[in-house]
Amino acid sequence: MPIVIRFEASFHNFNVKGDGIVKLTFKVPSNEMPQVVQTVRAIDQRNVRIGTKCHKKLTDMGRVAFERLTFDRDGEATLAFMSNLDLDVSNLRDMVDEPVRVTVAIASPKLDAEEVIENGE
Repeated sequence: MPIVIRFEASFHNFNVKGDGIVKLTFKVPSNEMPQVVQTVRAIDQRNVRIGTKCHKKLTDMGRVAFERLTFDRDGEATLAFMSNLDLDVSNLRDMVDEPVRVTVAIASPKLDAEEVIENGE
């Protein structure tokens, strides 16, 4: 059975390292902490995809791996994902300074995670 976790966030940072690894970072408000912690606890080596919804446009950004979770003094989280250059970054400009609905789909190999993101909220 797939695990689908959704939370509100804001786009924070994006960078590409020399070896082709992409890092995508979101800032998550303290009221979304339970979903963020649930995301980190659920992610392992299974099929993990991330999708975003901004301006009513849904984007399946691709496969990711969890990199890091940090919390500041105000309880705001910084959640970082890593991927290779196959990550769809075409809508990053639309996410700057806008609320973003993040969907993390952790699916079994029998279920296409793209369907989970497309059929999500």
